[in-house]
Amino acid sequence: MKLHRVATAGVISFLLFIPPLTVLAHDGSDDSSSSETTTQQETLKERIAEHKKEFAEHLSEVEHEHLMARCKFAQGIVEKHHHQLEMRGSKRTEAYGMLDKLLENIIPKLKNRGLDTTELEQERAALNEKAGKIKDDFTSYAQDLGDLKDMQCQSDPSGFKAALQAARKVHKAIVQDIVGLRTYVRETIIPTLKELRQQVKDSVKSQ
Repeated sequence: MKLHRVATAGVISFLLFIPPLTVLAHDGSDDSSSSETTTQQETLKERIAEHKKEFAEHLSEVEHEHLMARCKFAQGIVEKHHHQLEMRGSKRTEAYGMLDKLLENIIPKLKNRGLDTTELEQERAALNEKAGKIKDDFTSYAQDLGDLKDMQCQSDPSGFKAALQAARKVHKAIVQDIVGLRTYVRETIIPTLKELRQQVKDSVKSQ
């Protein structure tokens, strides 16, 4: 049926639409309030301190000097990368929403045809859970990139390295989660849709 062809095509398009890696929009708006700025700086220091606890590593004198000399340049790269990811982030969020909306519209239509959609509904719930985890990880990643960009790296090279390691850790998790979500759509949701499409075809033939 046309309904299921459109559904499957929509899911496949979803898989092809999303760029390999994006990040949710990060609020970089400035606030003129000095008290709020001070609070933000203190919160930033607290996060950096937590990263240093998690990624405790003694820097040699050579490493310390190297980071002091290079971290400002690295911050410029991070800022540019951060801006690019912000601009693309909304596309991923929109794509997840489109897929969920697609399933939301299909399920009642299949029910009206007398088909059991329990499995598809469970898969939709699992999909939303996976997408939610990616969204949360992207929020953390955006925060880590912001910290890298905003911290006083030359006065705290070890903190800069720890913050970089924290960002890499979240980035790795995001990549794995995205691959997992795509695999879930391809190997679980699409086969379920194809099976339901076949059931519709069979019911039409038997009439």
